[in-house]
Amino acid sequence: MVGSLRKFANRGQTIACTIHQPRADIFSLFDELLLMAAGETMYAGPIPNIYPYFTSAGVTCDESVNAADFIVDLTHSKEQGDGDGDGEGETEGESGSVGGAVAGAKPPSVAEMVALFSKSTLRRRALARIDEIASRSAANEVTTHADEA
Repeated sequence: MVGSLRKFANRGQTIACTIHQPRADIFSLFDELLLMAAGETMYAGPIPNIYPYFTSAGVTCDESVNAADFIVDLTHSKEQGDGDGDGEGETEGESGSVGGAVAGAKPPSVAEMVALFSKSTLRRRALARIDEIASRSAANEVTTHADEA
């Protein structure tokens, strides 16, 4: 299924897809990722920028861990514990071990990563792309309606 969607994308079609805990081979078919946790955006951008972005956010990344597993571990570690996303109330061993991260180093909470993303260049680029796509779509709609008249 995802391979077929990839073929459409290669032909210039925009594809939006929701996938939960993808295998590494499936994840490698995607160009970009919108990562959400607790209903908030933690990352939106190119797949190759995942490790550099989260490293800059204070998450120690082991790049030998595939990106799909890293993302699952990252969001899973934030969902553990008391459920408020602050990283508190976790059981021993859950904090600091994200995608091969250094044990004992507490990664930022979901709230901290959401706040960081909200101020990021990646977010500004994503919003600019959305505006560009919306403008193109509106222009195409106007052209289509003009052609029908």
